[in-house]
Amino acid sequence: MLKAGAAVEADAPIVRLENLDVRLLAVQADRDVASGRVDLMALQRSVGDDALVRESEAIALRTARADAVRRADAYGQSPGSFVSVLDAKRASEQATDAEQRTALAEKKLGVLGQFAPGQVQAMRTQIDARVEMSRVRHQMVDHLVVRAGAKGTVQDVLVELGQWVVPGTNVAKVI
Repeated sequence: MLKAGAAVEADAPIVRLENLDVRLLAVQADRDVASGRVDLMALQRSVGDDALVRESEAIALRTARADAVRRADAYGQSPGSFVSVLDAKRASEQATDAEQRTALAEKKLGVLGQFAPGQVQAMRTQIDARVEMSRVRHQMVDHLVVRAGAKGTVQDVLVELGQWVVPGTNVAKVI
């Protein structure tokens, strides 16, 4: 980026190195963050849908239970006179079944309410880790630009275009 004899400030870039592996890792880290955010939105939608479905089922079962209990009470007051004893027993059994199904539906709703926030928080934690990884990867890309480090004059640039450099190699001298 600069040649020998150039005056530089401390933060002036002198040489820009290329490492396609480092750049690829940064791009992959960005993709992982985006993918995690999509997964989080899908999880939130799924949890919301599940909650609505479970709540709807619970409401329907509460209504069915109330109807079954009313029918069982009405049939049970005078079995044999208006309805057969068999129908009265069936109505009683249906009321009991409706109560049990309602209780199970409410338990499902409770389980969903108990664990769904934890699932969402775990996904957010994973995304935060991915964001941090992406930040580190981009820092690695930023560190491919060699800066002067001090105000002065570039005495010599020790690398040429296309040259391979191993970590720790001096690439320029600033005096």
